[in-house]
Amino acid sequence: DGPNGNGNGPQELAILEAFNPATGAWDSLASMNEPRSVAAAEVINGRLYVVGGSDLKRGKPYLNVLEEYNPSTDQWVRKASMRVKRDGPGAAVLDGKLYVFGGAQGRLYKSSMEIYDPATDSWTDGPSLNIARFCPAVGIVDGKIIVAGGVTEGVVDIADTEIFDPILNTWLGKLDMPTARGQAMAGVVNDTLYVLGGFSEQRQVTGVVESYPSSGVWQTGYAAMLSGGRAEAGFGVINDVIYIAGGLYETPSTKSVLGSLLAYDPATDSWQTGLTDMPTPRSEPAAAVINGKLYVVGGYVER
Repeated sequence: DGPNGNGNGPQELAILEAFNPATGAWDSLASMNEPRSVAAAEVINGRLYVVGGSDLKRGKPYLNVLEEYNPSTDQWVRKASMRVKRDGPGAAVLDGKLYVFGGAQGRLYKSSMEIYDPATDSWTDGPSLNIARFCPAVGIVDGKIIVAGGVTEGVVDIADTEIFDPILNTWLGKLDMPTARGQAMAGVVNDTLYVLGGFSEQRQVTGVVESYPSSGVWQTGYAAMLSGGRAEAGFGVINDVIYIAGGLYETPSTKSVLGSLLAYDPATDSWQTGLTDMPTPRSEPAAAVINGKLYVVGGYVER
């Protein structure tokens, strides 16, 4: 695992598909202007923002592009670009602003943070992470940004956890996640961040589930993700259930890009299968939830 490098690379996508759990169906929607994988996606005021990523096939290994999607019109608009090109950044929304941090340019891992204000379509700099990292698990707990794990120098999956306190305007080190991993999925339910799957060492996917509640003490012992786990998937929370779409199943001898959809219910510590597959199997898509639908965009179809 780790950031994309130069080379022929995968076939990056711009496709947007949305899953409605009320109907069990997927809709195909307008594609992004910029195909890419390992971008970050967040929602502000009912609009989807997709930032950063890679498009290796077209010679754009690291992107600073920000696009905004309006589900009411099914249209994309390009917005002001980040200062720093990065794929695999972490992202979160606080007080109506988009915080983007970390990521990488090849083996150059980033710690810097930029903050986007949609009201002014402009970026400002924020305080840097203590540890540079690619594709961490991220969520908002108790009004603070929690950043767990990811990939860092030497292409090493880490367990280090940091918390951004917007009042102090600084990153604070916290108790390490029990399982070191990168490119995991995450979701916040009842003010608790759940981290699901991802890569452990030797590019082996894991199915481990761990949680970080507002108490700041990691919890373990949850039902493991089905089928041995996965990494690089799109994910989002709808009605307190974490949906995970696509991604990659990989062991030292096996590699499969997935189109299947799973759902994890923290209330019952159980997994649901049998959901409708995503129309386009892919790994490293960006995803977010708007009005009870999971929007999955970009990613790659082969590597």
